Amino acid sequence: MLIDWFTVAAQAVNFLVLVWLLKRFLYKPVLAAIDEREKRIAAQLLDAEKKKAEALKEQTDFSAQRTRNSISSGSGLCLKRQKRRKPSAINLWKHLARMPMNYAPSWKKVFTKELENLNKKIGTLAQQEVFSIARKTLSDLAGVSLEQRMTDILSNVSRA
Repeated sequence: MLIDWFTVAAQAVNFLVLVWLLKRFLYKPVLAAIDEREKRIAAQLLDAEKKKAEALKEQTDFSAQRTRNSISSGSGLCLKRQKRRKPSAINLWKHLARMPMNYAPSWKKVFTKELENLNKKIGTLAQQEVFSIARKTLSDLAGVSLEQRMTDILSNVSRA
């Protein structure tokens, strides 16, 4: 087969013209659009960082203000309560403060019983999951249901 050099040269020129057209009308506009988009995204990220910093500043300012308000109002309430409180009320508060210690053994029994119940439930759930996984694995290995396979084997043993 002979090579037609005119066709080869024409295809090479055609290819070069195509590359030049793509570069001029497609590649440069695409690169310009990509650069514009990157700049826009960078500006949005910078704006988001600024807003985040402002929000954190406002949050800390609000938290500090709320803390100052609660301290000032709490101390004022505490002073008012101290002035109004009678000696019998103080004894009542002392008695209430000691109450949980008096009932600690009964609470301990309740919590121990609750812990035992939770351990039993967890054990039961774990046992059910293990059986389920074993049943699925054995049924996948056997190709038929496990119960069917067991009855076939047992019926073959009983006949022998």
